Amino acid sequence: MIPIRISPGWTLISRTIVPINSFPTQLGSRFTAMGEAFNFDRSGQLNGVPGPRASGIGDIQEQTFFTPAKPGRVIWGIGPAFSLPTATLLPSQTGTWAAGGSAVVLTMQGPWVLGALATQLSPLTDANGPPRVNAFLLQYFVNYNFGKGWALTTAPSVTANWDAERSQRWTVPAGGGISRTFVMNKQPMSLGFQYYWNVKRPDGSPSTLVRFAWSLIFPTAHH
Repeated sequence: MIPIRISPGWTLISRTIVPINSFPTQLGSRFTAMGEAFNFDRSGQLNGVPGPRASGIGDIQEQTFFTPAKPGRVIWGIGPAFSLPTATLLPSQTGTWAAGGSAVVLTMQGPWVLGALATQLSPLTDANGPPRVNAFLLQYFVNYNFGKGWALTTAPSVTANWDAERSQRWTVPAGGGISRTFVMNKQPMSLGFQYYWNVKRPDGSPSTLVRFAWSLIFPTAHH
């Protein structure tokens, strides 16, 4: 997150999400990477060479939050959000330019950090048809900091695809992980590993999620 002071009373926080997706290749599956189509045969091979996984970036999202420059015990922010159709692999390509809103609220109580973030993105224009970006995200987070930059954390991303059938709409994960905050070359940053199991998910979607997170931290001074 990058804070930008826009007035004595307000700060704009920019949060850019660049997902990197990796999909297992399935028999007879087809992937598109960098504009080129690849077809895997029934043996799971491409031109006689095994193709166990295909990887690429997903749709880039930009979330912005207007927040008071001098927050109290409860920190909050609200602002517009955008999704760009940048995915390079067919399973994650949407072709959707989407926009909506985001809101975040959090508080710090001793070693605890508690909060939640919500985003709704609705399609503006779409080039490919289904799947489209018409989605809701609720990410609640609980951190327990136990010293020297280490923390236990849970931050599952509960999502809803409003274009799907009602029984196939929600993905609800459960799990958590560990993170470490440190300074490298005078730049504060955080590295984290989390594992989640989807207790509710659409048919055919992954049952588990492994998340590696790298975040740059830009602290601001309050006078």
